[in-house]
Amino acid sequence: MDKNLKTLENEVENYLLKETLHETIEGILWEENKTTTKEMLEIENLEPMKLYLEVTSEWDIGTGEITGMQEKTAFGYGLQSHNSTSLTREKNEQQNIEGEFGGLPFFPGGFVPFEKQKIIDLDSIRAVEALEKKDGLEKIPPGIKELIRSKLGINNHEQVDEIDEIDEIQQENIENQNLNENENENENENENDKKNIDIILKEKEPTLTDFESNLNLKEDLDKDSKKNWVVEDQTDVSNFEELIPKLALEFPFKLDNFQKRAILHLEQNQSVFVAAHTSAGKTVVAEYAIQLAKQHCSRVIYTSPIKALSNQKYRDFKRKFKDVGIITGDVSLNPDAFCLIVTTEILRNMLYRGADVIRDIEWVIFDEIHYINNLERGVVWEESIIMLPSHVNFIMLSATVENSVQFASWIGRTKKKTIYVISTPKRPVPLEHFIYTDTCSNYKQGQKKHLGELFLIVDKNGKFQTNGYQNALRALRKKGEDEEEKRIRRENAGNITTKKGKMQPNRSKNKQKLAQSTKKIISPNQGFNSMGNSNFNRSYWTNLVSLLQRENLFPTIVFSYSKNKCNKLGRWMESFNLLTPNEKSQIQEMIHKTEQKLPYGDRHLPQFEEIKRLLVSGVGVHHGGFLPIIKELVEILFSEGLVKVLFATETFAVGVNMPARCVVFNNIEKNDGKDFRPLRSDEYIQQSGRAGRRGIDSSGVVIIAMNNKFHDSSLLSKIILGKPTHLESQFRLTYIMILNLLKFNELKIEDVLKQSFSEFYSQLDAIEKKKNLLQISKETHDIEDIQCIHNKSEEMEKYYDIVTKLSSFNELFSSDQLSPGRIIMTGIEKSHNFAVIIKTKTQSSKLRFHILSFDEFDSENFKLVWIGIEDIIITFQDKIKISTNQLSKANSYSKQNSNQNSDQNQNSNQNQNSNQNSDQNQNQNQNQNQNREAALSIFKKLKQKVKDHDSGKNPFKLLKLKKISNIDPKIIEAYTEKNTLFGSLKDNLCYQCPLRQKHFEIHNYLMQLKTLKQELQYDLSDESLIFKPEFDKKLEVLKKLDFITDDLTIKTKGRVACEIHTCNELIMTEIIFSGALNKLQPEEIASALAFFLFEKGHNRPIYLTAQVEKAIQQFREIIGNIITTERKCGLPVNPIDYFSHFSLDLSQIFYLWASGTPFSQIIRITDIEEGSIVRSIRRLDEVCKKLQVVAKIIGDDSLVESFKKVSEKIRRDIVFAASLYYD
Repeated sequence: MDKNLKTLENEVENYLLKETLHETIEGILWEENKTTTKEMLEIENLEPMKLYLEVTSEWDIGTGEITGMQEKTAFGYGLQSHNSTSLTREKNEQQNIEGEFGGLPFFPGGFVPFEKQKIIDLDSIRAVEALEKKDGLEKIPPGIKELIRSKLGINNHEQVDEIDEIDEIQQENIENQNLNENENENENENENDKKNIDIILKEKEPTLTDFESNLNLKEDLDKDSKKNWVVEDQTDVSNFEELIPKLALEFPFKLDNFQKRAILHLEQNQSVFVAAHTSAGKTVVAEYAIQLAKQHCSRVIYTSPIKALSNQKYRDFKRKFKDVGIITGDVSLNPDAFCLIVTTEILRNMLYRGADVIRDIEWVIFDEIHYINNLERGVVWEESIIMLPSHVNFIMLSATVENSVQFASWIGRTKKKTIYVISTPKRPVPLEHFIYTDTCSNYKQGQKKHLGELFLIVDKNGKFQTNGYQNALRALRKKGEDEEEKRIRRENAGNITTKKGKMQPNRSKNKQKLAQSTKKIISPNQGFNSMGNSNFNRSYWTNLVSLLQRENLFPTIVFSYSKNKCNKLGRWMESFNLLTPNEKSQIQEMIHKTEQKLPYGDRHLPQFEEIKRLLVSGVGVHHGGFLPIIKELVEILFSEGLVKVLFATETFAVGVNMPARCVVFNNIEKNDGKDFRPLRSDEYIQQSGRAGRRGIDSSGVVIIAMNNKFHDSSLLSKIILGKPTHLESQFRLTYIMILNLLKFNELKIEDVLKQSFSEFYSQLDAIEKKKNLLQISKETHDIEDIQCIHNKSEEMEKYYDIVTKLSSFNELFSSDQLSPGRIIMTGIEKSHNFAVIIKTKTQSSKLRFHILSFDEFDSENFKLVWIGIEDIIITFQDKIKISTNQLSKANSYSKQNSNQNSDQNQNSNQNQNSNQNSDQNQNQNQNQNQNREAALSIFKKLKQKVKDHDSGKNPFKLLKLKKISNIDPKIIEAYTEKNTLFGSLKDNLCYQCPLRQKHFEIHNYLMQLKTLKQELQYDLSDESLIFKPEFDKKLEVLKKLDFITDDLTIKTKGRVACEIHTCNELIMTEIIFSGALNKLQPEEIASALAFFLFEKGHNRPIYLTAQVEKAIQQFREIIGNIITTERKCGLPVNPIDYFSHFSLDLSQIFYLWASGTPFSQIIRITDIEEGSIVRSIRRLDEVCKKLQVVAKIIGDDSLVESFKKVSEKIRRDIVFAASLYYD
């Protein structure tokens, strides 16, 4: 046995020491005699891989003896979540559903790594594949481009970036080139290669033009620019049953065309963006994708912006697909299910932490994708989209949006996936829009109680009905007049005493008062003042609800933008009985079921008692101030048709997918936190879209309850018929995003910034700019060198620099100094010669000059042109004496000369040959000759002046500064510098050179191209990114706070911050490391952390323990230090705004709750709404869970135990009552 083992060891050693794959891969895999310089320049800069190999023994089955060895590449071996972003890495069976600490994300789709994976990369795979080819080794050596760069001494980053740009653009073109060319072609190519190498060796600055002949860049760029990542699908689906005879999921209704189109793409494993009207049936697409994933034995993630919507979908999907799980901040049910419902924040965390579940995902369904517009949370959606791996397909569901194609194009370009946009042309259930007024213009004697009127203002076809609007206005005007007259009479303001002592009304005075009041009443957009038409009174709303009941418009959602008003409106409806006995019994049963989930002491909370009274009347109230379980109770009862009238805030329209027969707007104005403003059209569309139940209603009814402002018809039309949501990027750069991306080096953070929706439109131009850069580089290369007669080509560069500097001094002189007769030298664009000003004018607030100029080396011709002050480089003291008459004629000559051709054409078209016309032509010619003589006279004077100047007889002197008292010393300094520059100009060899003008134009054109090239290179660089300055500053902050090193390696603080998603990551990390929480009891920790979990300030006295007060003081110092650091690094931080996000209002409540105080007692000591308290306590639980992980990372076991105890103490009673949706 020992002998056999020794033999095995020797054989293995000998085998491994042979020249095997190890040495071959680390070497250069190419056949020298077949490889050209061109190929060397084309190859990617790929580093040799570190390859794991498995050596397996071959055994004789009969004897058990070893007969040989076999060496195999072990792809994926040793790859784990902490060292690889590959989907082939090992799974961690102990991993949390959200991933693990320090886990790297899977490499996001659509990106190209700037550094290859450290263990397995493309280079090694290609090398191994080449060894298996029958026709020999691969001709393309890994890393050859880096070799050439090092041999040529190209180390400049800009030079390297330029070649890398070629690599990126031409990657596919390079790989597909035919390397088996005939000998003649090889000889020609070798000659071209030699020339290209010579250029590189000579200039040490390889440009795109240098390689253009080899790489066919233009063709490739054209192909790339025409690549369409989005398709608006209008496919004919009349043969849908033939294409898919057996659906994966059957539906009990006929599918619409948009649903069929989406299903066709899902069957082909393609991504879709479904922008359909509210209640059109977008959920069908989501359900079909879930069923497909189930059939494919893969997994699917559904994500929504609102927890209430996630809960609702969990309930619905659970009934249909059974194996469904849900993960939110405080709930995790069945996380191993094939269908997972998660919040977008959870999905983002799973992606950053590299959760293993991601590799099994086939679809991610983004419901209500238009929520990306949310100012606070929209960035989470962008991050999630950017970070998803390439194997995951997208299903995006949205209400109609204005720019769905552009948004889908961004996703397509980012993820390198074609996105199919599918939309609906119109609502399946049309809407009718009415104004409700509490008037009785059509009321007749003997009718039932008057309940107000509905005036149609927009019909089913979306046409604004002006007559309906005017009728509503007249009805309100009449009611206002009547009520105002009654008020005046009640006041007895017009009564007077007669001589007999009797009271009599002064009718003329009453009429005058009424007329004045009526003027105020009838104007749109003006308040109705005292006429009493405010819609916020009990009779108004009881009449409206009675009207809805009479017209059979239940169920109805009434949107109000105030929680207090929702509560008050609900209380006013207590007297109604809108239910049948059977419906009332069902509601009572559901209430009883809800009560069983609560401790006995919480079953009689005031809020719960009040909602029970309303529900048994058929009325519900829904807003964020309610306890979560109460909101769920209302939602479920409404979905089952048991709540007839629901008063809700606008979050109900976004968070809950429950249509109604009718929608009522209490107001079409809302407070946006700063001021009251009219609703945006997209807000109105979102909320009004809840009206109209598909398959039940022929049309949906939308009612605007006119309040104390009657809005102008144009405003109403704009709101109702305006454009839908326009998707906009809310991307912002967060510290946690930076730290998470710094964890792995395969991706530059700048590349992520570049792929954000905010950069989309600028990146669209990138391909065109690259093409322009190629063209400019080619033109620059083709410009001939200046052939200087002095053999000193550098003189023109000096001359150009002087002229450029001189042109920057024009502002030294006032406009009156630049008067007609002044001799000047024109600038870069306008001939660059001596000239004389013959006229000045102001055009668009800018000075313009009409000049006569000539080339001193071609002194027989002159020209008259208009220039700007920026075209003047030198202004001389010297002037030419020109009479006013001469100036007038010279200017006229220029105008006549410029219009000569057009005048001739007009004359040639005239058919009149009268003597009168002949005389006119003769006079015109005579005038033209006189004008030319005047211009020629000025030209001769100028030429003589220049001749005397050049000969030194009477040299020009620079114009002196106008004498001004208290002149700025900087101007004097500039003037002195200009004199010095002028002297240098005259000393330059080019100044007297006859080829000056030609060479100057060549050099000027070259400099223009270089400037344009620099601009394009900047636009294509990372420095042009919107968030690049902020990114650089935040990196500095992280360095100064010791979260990362100078070389951007994440330190312990940084890794801890990556785990904190529920509050400010920098502040909380600093607090953990400061030890501010270590000496606190669990109740005190809860009290202290409340500082970060509630923003609203109520200015009430707060009672804290001494230890908590000390901790809060430490918090403030830590925050102050962070603010100071950020400001030093150049970030615009306002300390007042920064601290406004923190409040102690819940500190005492958290302390009491953690101490075991019943919820019923807690709500007695505060006016903070119950729903807000519950949400904050649940957030506290999320924070404590994260901080337990953080405490484990830093090895503080006592702190781990403290956070664990906090969670245990607060997780009780109604705050953590089980959701009704989870039954």
